[in-house]
Amino acid sequence: MGLDFKETAPPLWLVLAQTVLAFAAILLGARFFATFVEDFSHAMGFNTLLVSLILAPLATELPEAANSLIWTRDSKDVIALGNVAGAMVFQSTIPVTIGVLLTPWDLGPASASWPFGVMTAVFALLSGLLIYIQLRVRTRENSLPLSSLMLGGSLYVVFLGYVLWSILT
Repeated sequence: MGLDFKETAPPLWLVLAQTVLAFAAILLGARFFATFVEDFSHAMGFNTLLVSLILAPLATELPEAANSLIWTRDSKDVIALGNVAGAMVFQSTIPVTIGVLLTPWDLGPASASWPFGVMTAVFALLSGLLIYIQLRVRTRENSLPLSSLMLGGSLYVVFLGYVLWSILT
């Protein structure tokens, strides 16, 4: 009654074609997203950095978070944590390195984006520090409750509050 599957390796040309196609789709999608953020920011009269700091994390990490919630519900918390940690490590290394090397960065006081850029860095470092402390404390107990992970998320909510306050005042 069951199906009999034979394990085979795909041909190299198919693997390479899929890799090139996926990379092209990522580049095209990134360009589309960046253009949308810039056009939306200008149309609404908002700071482009501000809009990208709000939308980019949601667009890039929301799928990882949704997968992790599903896996946590299914008691696969190790996979869930690995998924989020892996996504964060990738997002904080490869794209950032390329961005720093290939784009001009002007977040000094003369830049209109200066306060948002500095506050973003402060909130990111504080969030990372709080999660690190929680991980070090919880290592002895060999557990990591959801409340430990929610610290970083709560700081993002505080950051959003700061952004809204900055816009409205």
